[in-house]
Amino acid sequence: MPEGPQVARYARLQAEKLAGHEINLDAPSGRSEDVASFFDGATLRGIEAIGKHLIYDFGDERLMHVHLGRFGTFHSGDIPAPEIRGIVRLRMWTDDVWFELRGAIAVEIFDNDRRTALGGRIGPNPLDPEADIEVAYRKIIKRRSSIGLLLMDQSIVGGIGNIYRSEVLFLNRVHPLAPGTSLTRKTWKAIWADLVRVMADGAKIGRIVTTHAVDRKKPKGAVRREDRFYVYHRTGLPCRHCGTAIEEMLLGTRRVFYCPKDQPAYVAPRVRASQKSRKPT
Repeated sequence: MPEGPQVARYARLQAEKLAGHEINLDAPSGRSEDVASFFDGATLRGIEAIGKHLIYDFGDERLMHVHLGRFGTFHSGDIPAPEIRGIVRLRMWTDDVWFELRGAIAVEIFDNDRRTALGGRIGPNPLDPEADIEVAYRKIIKRRSSIGLLLMDQSIVGGIGNIYRSEVLFLNRVHPLAPGTSLTRKTWKAIWADLVRVMADGAKIGRIVTTHAVDRKKPKGAVRREDRFYVYHRTGLPCRHCGTAIEEMLLGTRRVFYCPKDQPAYVAPRVRASQKSRKPT
């Protein structure tokens, strides 16, 4: 599943190859023929990543919006392009390079108003050095929903997916079911700092790695697949910190992974009798 850093990486790599060129487009699967024909032959000015969305700017308020969803992915290569295989939602190419999009849930024509509205719906992105983390915190602290659900809400934080959710909660010893109202500003700043670190690394290297070298079985050299995460998809395996078996639960529609020892269940503080409001006599 593509998360924010992968989407940002797609934007950067495609802009390097396509920006400034006339772009040929077609829709082999037939689902996006109107979009492909509208932009075919136009010059691409740039590409912007907004959370998990991509905006292709063809000038004169002509924007193409792509939302990858859970299964969207791009493949690319040098011209000549290979024969179409499977379901290709959109294909873009120049004289030198081609890109094929598969599995996206949205490919549509946008204008500036719709782009502005999209940006307004997406929360601060850890990949944006100008992001205001207080905007997200003010939303979280008002909600009794679990922090595990809130982190997946793109209106609160842009670009986070299931992997990053599980991993940063583990790194900060926060149980996925802890309510947003329980999150301290100190803990939120630490979570944000970890998001900035791991998401920036993901955008740079093109794969998600959240572990520190000291916690890997093989600390030197390329990071092996089995060493990439602390808890994600490690159900039943020992925690890298304490040895307790990693557990999982269904939260919303997705599974979240956690260590029951390092991320103890949230217990609401007890309220003293003197602090409770008295009933009127």
